[in-house]
Amino acid sequence: MAGTQFAKYVWLVDILRQYKRLTYKQISEKWKYSGFGNEEKLSLRTFHNFKNGIADALGIDIEIDKSVKGYYYHIAESSLDDKKSVRSWVMDSYSVLNQVMADKQLENRVQFEKIPSGNTWLTAFMQAMRENKVVKITYKKFSDDVEKTFEAEPYFMKVANRRWYVIVRALHYVEKNKQNKTHDDEIRVYALDRIVDLEITDRTFKMDKDFDAEKFYDGCLGVMHTKDPKQRVLIKAYGGARNYMETLPFHESQKIVSSDGESTVFEMNVKVTNDFLQLVMMQGDMIEVLEPASVREQMKNLAKTLMKYYDK
Repeated sequence: MAGTQFAKYVWLVDILRQYKRLTYKQISEKWKYSGFGNEEKLSLRTFHNFKNGIADALGIDIEIDKSVKGYYYHIAESSLDDKKSVRSWVMDSYSVLNQVMADKQLENRVQFEKIPSGNTWLTAFMQAMRENKVVKITYKKFSDDVEKTFEAEPYFMKVANRRWYVIVRALHYVEKNKQNKTHDDEIRVYALDRIVDLEITDRTFKMDKDFDAEKFYDGCLGVMHTKDPKQRVLIKAYGGARNYMETLPFHESQKIVSSDGESTVFEMNVKVTNDFLQLVMMQGDMIEVLEPASVREQMKNLAKTLMKYYDK
């Protein structure tokens, strides 16, 4: 298979992630049968070119592991330590794509989740962010009958629940705050699939140096944002939900408080948004919110509303 240079870089990084450490000879042998090698071994010169290219293009260092005897190569610990980074996400996604593209037998045996909203405006927003250009957005909410057009400074993008979102500094809120001396949040979240039209203007902007995307979503699940403080939430999981929550945590702060033969209690510090409540609801009767009482009451009210639908 004639792959792109980037795909070959990803292959080498992925193979070292899988096997932790390999000699050049072992890497060359795996290259031979990878789908990229066309049953030819990887030359030492090409291997070093790949190694240097990976450092330049991906910021990932491949070095000799001095903790073992022999010339074993491994990925430097600091290169992929941030699991939230774009680099880590690209590596995980592209490594699977590499396997499918390299082996035609897998072409119809691996399915990917489609994200419809990424097809139209994703590239345009990427360009606007790269050049720090103000954009003019025509937007139509699900709840509105009319479209609204406004200008915004695109700060960053986020994908959640099969939708792409753009987080912007909305200039009409900036103007509103100046005129009315209010303090409405100027950072807003918009779904790409609700955008009717988009124009990249000639005007540039400078991002607020104090803005931090990680802090913006600190404690949040999904894409909804709130300035409300984080809360300590206790959730009891029953049956299969115990393993589900343990292997796929709701939030990075999640930890086990207690466990017995029937249930496991998890603790997490999160902001209780609708995204959080929906995630809890998705587990059906397999989990129960224990604390705080206010969140437990919210779940109770949602359950009552749901019962009304089925009691009709």
